[in-house]
Amino acid sequence: MLCNNEIIHEIKYGSFLLSVNTQDFNENIIIDCDDYFVKFSGYSKEEIKQQKVRFRSLLLDDEYYYICNFVKNNINALGEIYLEHKMKCKSGAVLIITNCCEILTRDDNNIILKVTITQAFEASDPRFVESYNFLDFNAILENMPCGIAVYRVEESENVRKLHLTYANPKFYSQLGHTKESYIKATDGGYVGNLIADSESKEKIFNKIFENLTNTNPITFKAKVTKADGSEAVMSINGRVFSGSDGIPRVQAVFFDITKTTKAEETIKFQNERYKIIEENTDELMFDYDIKKDILYLPKKKRFKKFGYKFNGYINGGICKSNIHPDDYIRFISLWKDAMKSDTKNYVDVRTKAFDDEYCWYRVHYVSVSDSCGTITHIYGRYANIDNERKLHLNSADAEAKIEKLTMSDHITGLLNRQAFKLQAREIIKNYNPENECLSVVYSDINNFSFVNDNYGYDAGDSMLNDFASIINNMDNVRKSSRINSDLFVFMLSGKDKDDIVSSVEYISQRFYNIQKQKYKSGNFTVASGIYYIQNSDEDISYIIDNADLARKNIKANKEINICIYKDDFRIRRTREKSIVTKLQNAINEHQIELFLQPKFSMNSRKVVGAEALARWRNNDGSYKFPGEFIDILEKAGYIVELDFFIYEEALKCIKRWRDDGKKLIPISVNFSRKNNINPEFTRKVLELAKKYNVNNCYIEFEITESAFAENTIAMFQNMNILREHGFKVDIDDFGIGYSSLSFLLNSPIDTVKVDKVFVDGIEKSKYHRDFIRQMCMLINTTNKEIIFEGVETENQAEFLCKCGFDFAQGWLFDKAIRVEEFERKYIYT
Repeated sequence: MLCNNEIIHEIKYGSFLLSVNTQDFNENIIIDCDDYFVKFSGYSKEEIKQQKVRFRSLLLDDEYYYICNFVKNNINALGEIYLEHKMKCKSGAVLIITNCCEILTRDDNNIILKVTITQAFEASDPRFVESYNFLDFNAILENMPCGIAVYRVEESENVRKLHLTYANPKFYSQLGHTKESYIKATDGGYVGNLIADSESKEKIFNKIFENLTNTNPITFKAKVTKADGSEAVMSINGRVFSGSDGIPRVQAVFFDITKTTKAEETIKFQNERYKIIEENTDELMFDYDIKKDILYLPKKKRFKKFGYKFNGYINGGICKSNIHPDDYIRFISLWKDAMKSDTKNYVDVRTKAFDDEYCWYRVHYVSVSDSCGTITHIYGRYANIDNERKLHLNSADAEAKIEKLTMSDHITGLLNRQAFKLQAREIIKNYNPENECLSVVYSDINNFSFVNDNYGYDAGDSMLNDFASIINNMDNVRKSSRINSDLFVFMLSGKDKDDIVSSVEYISQRFYNIQKQKYKSGNFTVASGIYYIQNSDEDISYIIDNADLARKNIKANKEINICIYKDDFRIRRTREKSIVTKLQNAINEHQIELFLQPKFSMNSRKVVGAEALARWRNNDGSYKFPGEFIDILEKAGYIVELDFFIYEEALKCIKRWRDDGKKLIPISVNFSRKNNINPEFTRKVLELAKKYNVNNCYIEFEITESAFAENTIAMFQNMNILREHGFKVDIDDFGIGYSSLSFLLNSPIDTVKVDKVFVDGIEKSKYHRDFIRQMCMLINTTNKEIIFEGVETENQAEFLCKCGFDFAQGWLFDKAIRVEEFERKYIYT
């Protein structure tokens, strides 16, 4: 032979450019090459340039189509692939070569590949059979995007095994293993220990051992066990070859298709749900199999023409014969785009596939690819929109109805928010304050949710319609809208401002009377905010917002039902927004500081504890009063962040005192009721205490008495969990809210903090003194500790001590002070 091993080792192997025709593999032609390939293959440059050398002439017949199909199906997904196959030189010599194929250009039907030959042996060369140069082989394969492994077949009597003799790095990394950990996990590298379930392992082994006598490709999917114990789905492509010792080997390529498999399972699950929808609606789900050219539809009696599947949907002309000619070109163009690339879209077409005449359908569709990136299916649904289209296209009256549907509220028939703004804006443009007074009113039905919850949504809708009917029948209501739920906005005109207020009062009273007839024990009032429009240049969104601010100002006040907008409302809201937006930055910049107010024994005048309080330092060194930000953060829901910040600062103090060998005193921390709705509240409390290794007995949680008015069950659950872990729970501001003796008796509380308002009364009269004495004696019967807040005079302290009480906090002893000052006075003394 002209080409032998010595010649092979004397030359480089070379590269060539291959034009691949994806429609006809017989047209695959070598269009260019380098000098090394000429010397290596035996073909001349002229033969190559004249395109006389077809790719088929380099390959054996039994491998040609397999290699072409493998390249076509995998090159798009991988970008480059490595092949190992036999090659015929011009002289007739047969070589075993390894090459790398990578895309240079492509269009719909052609791909230009650069093919670089990286390794070559004569077919009879014993090195090819098993004496791999593993360093060279690994260098070639280490960057491949798939796992490659070679197994030796071991078979004796009733035992069949596949033993790993080589694998590239990607094989191990896909499984989360190193080489060493994989060998250990599979008891020496046996593939049977890799397969997740025994049934699959048996099927795979049967398939492999059935193909030991031929070189046909073997393809299957299997679940394998990864290093962390999780399962992965692998697509495995393999082929059997014989080693120099006559023992068969299996070369396998592993692709991790877990994500694709899960996606297919999700689609399958969705399709099951869609079947339920199909049985109860006119919507039709479909699955188009691109390779088989079949459109599958649900089994319904209405499909008399074709049954539940359309064979030859595209190529057989079924689609063309059932889509309206005016819509077909547009439809088929979009459909073919979806067959080529991942697409999600919809198209409106007329079809008679499901009806005797053409009807409008909206076709929603999405294309889905397999693990190799090839588009295999188009999933979607047909929705009948015939009535909608006919209304839109053929009837002016229908257009008006559609417009009304898009602009009105479906319950009351009033305008929706957007339509109200558009129409109100036109009225304002022509507004002249000298001729009339114009306003926007924002109304809210108080206790509306009670009707929905206790009488049902029909009763709630009836109440909404009652209010809508009242404002619709008012001659001076120019436009009206239901914004959402029980919120209404309407434009009201009058001779002057008093006239407008009178109209709003009439509307509120009229509504109250109607509801009183329906619900004798009910008390359904309306809270309304009024904004008077100043001129024709005002923005409608600004007007509505101002009316809403006025409404919110009285929403919590059951005695007042009408509020007129003031500029202070907007200024206050701007300030509130500023507080909320600046909180996190203030925490990060250490502008929020922990202050401690000592708790004292009134008898010994020694510190027995401290209360943690938040102070917000301004840029000039002054501090915001708690009333300037606590309530705002509470209302906005941001109080939780502040609570946990102060809690963590308190933990840091106790840890520091402990590490410095100082005597520890408990610190009580205030927690808002907002924390009660967070299911992670107690977990986070415990984690932070563990983080700083602080004994839980040195932390007390202060919860305001008013907090127990909301969701008492959840509150008690959280308090019990905290007490079970060694924390103490205090009730703050006792006596001014909702508590009773029976409540104290049954609640998980350790300490009762008596509010300052009772302490202030000690010096007012004997009646006040007797009251506080009796109240606290009753508290004592529940076995709760008592501490008094706001003790400011010696007379107050002396009276409380004579009554048998000892613990207090207040300015008589000390005010809330910075941590550094507190430590200097009471800890590091």
